[in-house]
Amino acid sequence: MPYATIGGVKLSYQVRGAGPPLVLLQGQANDHRWWDPVRADFAAAYTTVTFDYRGTGHSDKPDEPYTTRGFALDVLAVLDELGVRRAHVYGTSMGGRVAQWLAAGHPERVGALVLGCSSPGGAHGFERGNDVRRSLAQPDRAAAGRALLELMYTPAWLATHPGPHRTVGDPDMPAYARRRHLAASAGHDSWDALPAITAPTLVVHGTDDVLNPAANAPLLAGRIPNARLRMVEGRGTRTSRSSVRWRARWCWSSWPARPECGHDAWSVSRCSAGPVIGEDQRVMGVGGGELGHPRGSPVLDGIKARRSGSPRSAGQAGHGRRPG
Repeated sequence: MPYATIGGVKLSYQVRGAGPPLVLLQGQANDHRWWDPVRADFAAAYTTVTFDYRGTGHSDKPDEPYTTRGFALDVLAVLDELGVRRAHVYGTSMGGRVAQWLAAGHPERVGALVLGCSSPGGAHGFERGNDVRRSLAQPDRAAAGRALLELMYTPAWLATHPGPHRTVGDPDMPAYARRRHLAASAGHDSWDALPAITAPTLVVHGTDDVLNPAANAPLLAGRIPNARLRMVEGRGTRTSRSSVRWRARWCWSSWPARPECGHDAWSVSRCSAGPVIGEDQRVMGVGGGELGHPRGSPVLDGIKARRSGSPRSAGQAGHGRRPG
């Protein structure tokens, strides 16, 4: 099992597929298995890179403060270990928060960026309502898990997909690490850094999302230079979150990666990559229309053969230094 090392912490990573590198960043308290249901679609066109956040999966689980900014440095450690100079990045939920720091602080490492159901956090971000908080904070962990599933998926989909569901947290995660992840996500505030993002950016969100309120999407798109906003119009809160993830995959699969494609030109085109949850939904832009996607970015360095010997260290860990 391959690992990257940063500040003495070992990070388990996974590589699948062939093509330009694409980093997939999952939500809070989840390991790489979050991406299992859709990874094959990405891997058909990209070399997908995932990793287990510290505290999850096969990565080390130090009992110390975690931050979204620190998680971004962990991503760089994995890319450095692989010899990847630049990659596309798709982050969803807390993974979108991590991706914001990666793109803002290290623009030379990010080709194109997709932020799914994410938030800038801090004083400018919209927080979930108290009713949602109470449903997720139930002392009965099974009940809280069911509440989370109902916020993420449609009843019809849940009826035909009994699980296990890889998007509701790493079941083997220690309780202290789960609390550390919650604090990292809650402490996120990238507002001042967002204007530094130079990568072509697509912000995708469900119109009725209450787990991560939809009002955060236009905030991100308005704060990131030249970002595009696409809202998934759904029938209710339990439809939009699942559709966001699938619709973003729908777009990524048609994202060109040819060397002649520029990174600053955008076109509006229909993507076609297979089934989507909630076929009655439409992907809407600010003024309506079909899903827009960028015409790619310069071809990225392919993933090099892993170096022999001990894993490389990326130096400064970034966790436990300042709130992310």
